[in-house]
Amino acid sequence: MKIAVLDADPLAVEFVVRHMSKAGYICHAFFDARELLDHFHNQNYDLLILDCALSGRSGEETMDWVRTSLSQTLPVIFLSARSTEQDVLSILDAGADCYIIKPVSEMMLLARINAILRRAMLSRL
Repeated sequence: MKIAVLDADPLAVEFVVRHMSKAGYICHAFFDARELLDHFHNQNYDLLILDCALSGRSGEETMDWVRTSLSQTLPVIFLSARSTEQDVLSILDAGADCYIIKPVSEMMLLARINAILRRAMLSRL
């Protein structure tokens, strides 16, 4: 399974890539949306993990960008330090599959990723 990880914070990207690679996932790191978009059309990803604070966009704008520029069906996990109830609800209402508040443990992140991918695979059957 291939995961695209998009975050402007190199430490956050390194955390996700290191731990999910150790769990057997193939991870590709991206630090800006344009880089991901350029690469996305040549690769198929099973999951996108991203921070909602991209290039000054709101979480809703980011989710809209994902759905219009990348894929309508790609599972999306937001991994963000924004932790208000309104932040979480607005992202989930915009179409994200999961919202995880930073910091997160390796085990919690892996459990959420496994659950989202399991559900995505079942919906394809």
